[in-house]
Amino acid sequence: MKLRGIILLTCLLWMSTELTGFDQVFAKSRSKPTQELRLERQLESLLKNYRNGKSSIRVVWAASARLNNDFTRMNTNSKIRLRQLQANLSLKAGYPILASIYASESILLSNEPFSNENAAMWDALAMISRARPIQYIVEELAGKLKDSATPPAFGNDWNYILGNYQLEQGKMHLAKRYFEKLTMQDRYFMPSQYQLALIEFSDGDLKGAEARLASILDPTSRAVNPLTGSDQVEMWNYANIALGRMYYENKQFMQSAQHYRKVTKTSPLYYDSLFEQSWSLFLGGRLKHALGTLYGVHAPYFSERFNPESKVLESLIYFWMCRYDRARNALADFAEEHSETVESLAKFLDRQRLSPETSYRLFENLISGVSSASLGIPRNVLLTAADRDPMLLVRDQYANLITEIDRLQTVGFFGIRRGLKPQEARLEKINQSLRNSIGEKFLVELRSLKEHYESLYSQAQFLYLELLMSEKEQLLGRELHASSKVKKLGAMTSLNNWSQKSQSWEDDKDEYWWDEIGFQIIDIEPMCNQ
Repeated sequence: MKLRGIILLTCLLWMSTELTGFDQVFAKSRSKPTQELRLERQLESLLKNYRNGKSSIRVVWAASARLNNDFTRMNTNSKIRLRQLQANLSLKAGYPILASIYASESILLSNEPFSNENAAMWDALAMISRARPIQYIVEELAGKLKDSATPPAFGNDWNYILGNYQLEQGKMHLAKRYFEKLTMQDRYFMPSQYQLALIEFSDGDLKGAEARLASILDPTSRAVNPLTGSDQVEMWNYANIALGRMYYENKQFMQSAQHYRKVTKTSPLYYDSLFEQSWSLFLGGRLKHALGTLYGVHAPYFSERFNPESKVLESLIYFWMCRYDRARNALADFAEEHSETVESLAKFLDRQRLSPETSYRLFENLISGVSSASLGIPRNVLLTAADRDPMLLVRDQYANLITEIDRLQTVGFFGIRRGLKPQEARLEKINQSLRNSIGEKFLVELRSLKEHYESLYSQAQFLYLELLMSEKEQLLGRELHASSKVKKLGAMTSLNNWSQKSQSWEDDKDEYWWDEIGFQIIDIEPMCNQ
């Protein structure tokens, strides 16, 4: 009897324990959907009051921030709707980059990213991308989406986004397939044609590349394309400088020069087009014009440009005109103006062992106005590297991001400056990525400048030896390389499409007027023995 009582007591205890455990499991299974439901109802009530105007926008933002603390406990539908609300509020508060991030997150959470429930988010992304450089956000979104559909807000332009994403992945010919889908009426038709031209030229197809760039310059294309006037002008400049470089590579020097000359003076590409046409004019036999463009290259307007190659080219032109004294002077200028600068750059690169982060800090110090002595490298070298084409887009993206971060920390959301850590964290993540990108590209450009100078230095040494030998031969009444030296220029002063503003100056007058830059002709005759 006593034993049976013990057994019964043990069974009751066991049952009690099992039931308690079951209740706990049941409570857990019941609490999760209840919690999700509670959060869903709170969000629904918030959205309803927001739509009906019963809650002020400040109240809605504060409530959405509190709900965001329970984001992981929400069901998928609530997560999507909260991100959509945050995107909408961010845009109204003046934070387009943050709005783009939230819109992208809401789309990625959806099982059907291209459905009507995401139409407003796609509209926001399309609108923002036309006004702000957020391509990196949209391209990352495109890379994560597996669906092959096209968002209506972007239409056929979505193929340009996909093409750029593939280019970033190094898949050039897959990118080409996307770029080829754009038509003349599409917003990104001109940029896509530019990308196609570069791809086809790299494949050795000059004709194809030429046709792509010609379509950017075509009046019909420019008339029907929805790009704004300033964007069209910049595409015009990019197309012309690309044609200038392609014709130069193909040894069509005068065609090359004519396209270089079409780049507008207001463009960031103008200096490069001015200098590069000097080579085209020189190799095209227009030495007086080549010296004239170099005269413009050396104008005070471009004093912050580091371009040692210009003095080597000047020396080379005078060498082929048998003007050996001027050629020697130009080489002396090359050594005097640049050797110490590049030596300091070389020592800096070797000593610092720059990483993307330290390279970024150097860039940041440059932009903030730190002196050359503190930087350790002359400012003109750093500014030249910072203004290279690969740097310009990422600098624009970074500048817009920093503006938004500063505004967030100063103004907050609708006057609320508390509880903004989630927003700051999202922007800081992009900030770090762009800093690394700037640092990597800046380091590449600095090393490229150093390597280019070292190559020029070797050429200058060889040219100096040629000068010494040529001067000796000239004194003896002979001419070294006489068959290829320029003996007579005569009528070689006219040039198709050359402006009536052309001037004929000696290069020692040191007169510079902005409207005359690029139109000078240095009227110096060759001194080669006949």
